[in-house]
Amino acid sequence: MRGVQRLLNRPDLPAETKAKQEASLAKLDEEMRKAKRGRLESHRSTKYHKVKFFERQKCDRRIKQAEKKLAAAADATEWAPLEAELAAHRLDLQYIRYYPPEHKYISLYPKEGGDDEFVVKRRLKLRELVAARIAKGKGRTDQDDDDESDAEGGEEVAEDDFFLSKD
Repeated sequence: MRGVQRLLNRPDLPAETKAKQEASLAKLDEEMRKAKRGRLESHRSTKYHKVKFFERQKCDRRIKQAEKKLAAAADATEWAPLEAELAAHRLDLQYIRYYPPEHKYISLYPKEGGDDEFVVKRRLKLRELVAARIAKGKGRTDQDDDDESDAEGGEEVAEDDFFLSKD
């Protein structure tokens, strides 16, 4: 990149060569930005992996509790608030799973400072961003152990006829 910049600074450079070098400089600059973004996303993925794992566990536990309450509810008037609670917990789970890797993770269940006005606004903005990611079909940003994907290629595993039950 430095060599291309120095070549472009030469006053006696032909126009055709200058155009080619400017194109290669733009390409190198774009590759450098992508690599920097990739390193940053990788760093944040590693940094927030533990926090997101624990929050996912908490959210799964809350979903199961809400499902049990809903199953135990005898009256239809009890179902509406329980279904709203269950939907809210499922949205929390989507927030954790689809969180954009280019942003610092803002915890759903913070120990302290979670009610700060800035944090609440930022969390709402990121929830909208997550909803947009889901609508676009960008997929999850982290890979769980519970999905059926191949470790190398991320392709789905085909069912094997050998293991199908014979009735």
